[in-house]
Amino acid sequence: MPDPKLVTIRLDSIDYTASPEVVNALNKAQTEMAALQKRFDGLEAERDSFKTKVSEADAKIAAIKATARSEMKARFDLETVATTNKVKFDEDATDRSIKELVLTKLNPSMKFDGKSDDYVDSAFDIAMTYEGDKNKKVSGQKQNLDKRNDSEVDYRPGAISGRETMLRRLRGEKVDA
Repeated sequence: MPDPKLVTIRLDSIDYTASPEVVNALNKAQTEMAALQKRFDGLEAERDSFKTKVSEADAKIAAIKATARSEMKARFDLETVATTNKVKFDEDATDRSIKELVLTKLNPSMKFDGKSDDYVDSAFDIAMTYEGDKNKKVSGQKQNLDKRNDSEVDYRPGAISGRETMLRRLRGEKVDA
């Protein structure tokens, strides 16, 4: 006969008989475990949120680094162009002001009052393309002069080479014209 002070409790689909103190302790432990599980789930969600924020921050940092590199290179190139054209500028001068100085040096009649940044950028790009083409033409001519094959050049005076051609014709030899 079961003891009247014992209570039946079900754990994992099995019925057990235990004293009321054990049942109370088990119920308290289950309640605390549920509260801890809820707290753990909240902390886990917060951790996942921080992981997402960290990965987003890493992506932003990489984008900022790439942008900074390209901006630094563009600024260096712009300062090089300005220096090449003997334009004086301050280190804290804006890109637009340096471009205006270079353009004014190349074409003193240009005015930029009330013009947009896009206008100045386009004018600068066109001017640099023109300057680059002009330099290519001159350097191309120099290269063509340097490339000539000295063995093909006839250094004799024109009259002597003309006389030589006439004599070849008289002898019936084929002469290249």
